[in-house]
Amino acid sequence: MRLRGEGTIYRDTDPARKTKFVAEKKVVLPDGTRKRIVVKGYTEQDVLKKLKARERRVAMANPTAEHMTLNAFLDEWLQHKEPTVKRRTFLEYQATLRHVRTRIGDLKLARVSARHVQQVLDDLVRAGTPTQAANVRRYLRQAFRQAERWELIDRNPVRNIEPVRTPPVKRSVLQLHEIERVLNAARSREAWFYPLVHTAIFTGLRHGELLALPIRNVEPFRIVVDRTHSRHSPSGFDRPKTPAANRVVPIAPMTYDVILRGREHAMNSEWAFPTGVGSQLQMRNVYRSWNVVKEEAQVDVRIHDLRRTAASLWARNGATPKQIQALLGHATPHLSLAVYTDVMEGDLDRVALDPMGVLGGSLGGSKNGNRGIPRDAEG
Repeated sequence: MRLRGEGTIYRDTDPARKTKFVAEKKVVLPDGTRKRIVVKGYTEQDVLKKLKARERRVAMANPTAEHMTLNAFLDEWLQHKEPTVKRRTFLEYQATLRHVRTRIGDLKLARVSARHVQQVLDDLVRAGTPTQAANVRRYLRQAFRQAERWELIDRNPVRNIEPVRTPPVKRSVLQLHEIERVLNAARSREAWFYPLVHTAIFTGLRHGELLALPIRNVEPFRIVVDRTHSRHSPSGFDRPKTPAANRVVPIAPMTYDVILRGREHAMNSEWAFPTGVGSQLQMRNVYRSWNVVKEEAQVDVRIHDLRRTAASLWARNGATPKQIQALLGHATPHLSLAVYTDVMEGDLDRVALDPMGVLGGSLGGSKNGNRGIPRDAEG
């Protein structure tokens, strides 16, 4: 016997249904309206348990989420995020979430399920854009987490969705003989290109930092890094990627001379690597020249791999992980070691362990004269 307010449970008379019982109840929502909820199950205990769980979810639901569409919520979330992120990041949020808006944006926020999100991700993977699918999952996870904080929903539909498998990024470094080929090929391009490539290889600066580098920050023995390129900023630059990216990178006298000679065509420009008319370089200019140079030099590396090359050269010359971290502008040394350093040709040959050097005179033979031969190798 059920008490008043517990709802109604009755047998399902449709023989075609697998479930045998149905439970119904009218609940009062937070805004005072009433809503009828229905659940089905195999036993009375089963439907009663489902009914209570469903009632809890409905009671926790914000009435705003029942009327607000996902598109409307994303507009509000983006407006909330805009002051806290870089302009470039904000535009990336907007562009990525368009895939969600066109597919499930008209759904009510409270009705969006993990299945809806999974269908969006599967569509993107089938279309050959798994990286885009991974970004959609990451940004939606952030957005729904904020919806939970605002108490619009009681559960994040992305929480239990598996990460999207993306193809690994092909990372590489220039070997010593390839560095010379690249530099020679770079000399045949625009006047600014050889100094930029030279500086990238021997300082590890990001290409955005190179484009935004003012000549006043270039000193005879060091470069002060305090900004990065931004095509979305009226000034042409923005604050560095992380606080650790504000740093000082030492340079050799030769690098300083290369930078100065490379801007003789625009001595009055404020930029370290000015265009032919003295203005700030754009990323497309660098990519265009780099694609020509890497083909001429017969190397298969990205422009960003010049930064990895610098890190590997520092490691090869004995720099510690903490030193490489500071030079690259990372918050911790783990990324520097895991991603930005690589083993160059011949490096392993230099670390072969010499038994005599390790053990010295203690590495002797047996009394029968078989010096240095393991016991299991003796006849």
